[in-house]
Amino acid sequence: MDRISKLPVGVIETILCLLPIQEAARTSILSKEWRYHWIKIPKFVFIEDQFQEWTRGPKPSAIELRLNKPSKRKDMAKRCRFFYAIYQVLLMHEGPIHDFTLSMGVDTSY
Repeated sequence: MDRISKLPVGVIETILCLLPIQEAARTSILSKEWRYHWIKIPKFVFIEDQFQEWTRGPKPSAIELRLNKPSKRKDMAKRCRFFYAIYQVLLMHEGPIHDFTLSMGVDTSY
């Protein structure tokens, strides 16, 4: 057993709160003891731009690359995946949420 795993639960939660949510979730692969620590953190920060960096979406078509303008349909699909990821995190969460931050661009077309 490592030193970090021996820390009090409150300290581990504080450490996980300092990480982006996707990094906190990745700590679940460290060991069985760490598998569900991230679902109890009371602070969530979801940033759409960071989400799009770590997800693998469909590659832009040759026409989109030439025009350097992604289609609205693909933008909407990315946003749907972002909302679905938030939904999945909230579905798995246990305990209170003290701080919830959502940062995303505004588009009046949908």
